Amino acid sequence: MAIKTLVVGEIIMIKINNLCVVAGTFRLSNINLEIPTGKYGMLLGKTGSGKTTLMESLCDLKKI
Repeated sequence: MAIKTLVVGEIIMIKINNLCVVAGTFRLSNINLEIPTGKYGMLLGKTGSGKTTLMESLCDLKKI
């Protein structure tokens, strides 16, 4: 798993490659995300699909 935050001047780009998270019997596997410089991202999904688990992992609130 690799989480990279690239800073170019004052502009930030976020890139995630092959993120895997296991929380009990729940598992997120091979998550890839790239938010280009100057763009926004939105996380949508059904209840129980892993949105909160993904965000907690990215914010270092959940061990990955």
